[in-house]
Amino acid sequence: MMNFEEFNIETLKEGNHFEAKLAKGGIPNSLWETYSSFANTDGGIILLGVKENKDHTFMIEDIEKPEQMVKTFWDNIKTETYATKGNKGTTISKEKFIGNKNSKKFHKPSCDSVYAMSDKNKVYFDNRKDALYEGYTPCKSCNP
Repeated sequence: MMNFEEFNIETLKEGNHFEAKLAKGGIPNSLWETYSSFANTDGGIILLGVKENKDHTFMIEDIEKPEQMVKTFWDNIKTETYATKGNKGTTISKEKFIGNKNSKKFHKPSCDSVYAMSDKNKVYFDNRKDALYEGYTPCKSCNP
């Protein structure tokens, strides 16, 4: 792991392994898409409190309550399912399948039906066999 002091912000460029987020108002929703992308590849570095200028250079900005932001980040990552608001294509989930208690259908975490589902109606399955055993049928849209 690279020590923060080893970063030279003047040589960094956004790309497949580095992303800068201003994060003035807290954790930006776009962070979850980046996190998911990095989690599904070789990883990467996300810096919060860094503004990208028009010339693609970076400037460090102050973040209010950085400790709270770090806590919020890890609390969200540790939840069973966390999906971005306004970005249906990004889901970070430890579960392989999510069932709907009302419809008795189960879905992939990325299925549009999961976003419309009330949290109180969600049930989580580690595998397809468990969902079928509990009487859930596969969603015809996402084909889990």
